[in-house]
Amino acid sequence: VKWNAVNGEYSPTTNANVNAENIKAFGGITIGILDYSGENKFYQTGGWPDPSFNSGEYDSSKYISLEFAPNTGYNLDLTTFSFECKSEGGSGQKFRVKCSTDINFSTGVYDLIGETSSSPSDWIFYSGNFPSTLKTVSPNKKMYIRIYAYHTYNNFQIKIGSIAANGGATVKGT
Repeated sequence: VKWNAVNGEYSPTTNANVNAENIKAFGGITIGILDYSGENKFYQTGGWPDPSFNSGEYDSSKYISLEFAPNTGYNLDLTTFSFECKSEGGSGQKFRVKCSTDINFSTGVYDLIGETSSSPSDWIFYSGNFPSTLKTVSPNKKMYIRIYAYHTYNNFQIKIGSIAANGGATVKGT
């Protein structure tokens, strides 16, 4: 599954055995697409908690959501989640990526990418492995990935790239 805006601004690209939702923002977070041609195309997100909020920690109600599930009769065997991101400017911005098959994120929540400081100038590639307990998603389950940015006064950017490129938040597996 890849959220790269090929099939519409917020819709993912999938194979025939996967059903995925559009990328969405929750908790007052905004999301839009900026396109400065070719490889410089990205989701621009804003409204993240600043350093004075919650002692600089993330707010679990403010996130970007990526959701997908196998179609009936199929399982998904997940390996990695990856994406490129950066801060719009300034240093100190942090992010983390969590996953769960629980829509409420009250049980079975795992870090795909633990707390990390984002770059204020360069696109950086990040990747995390799905935990062994969540590697297989059965047809009656849905995988939820949440991206949290925080400790910032700036926007958080997720690279999409061009249609031909490998840009976009990506889940790999079989």
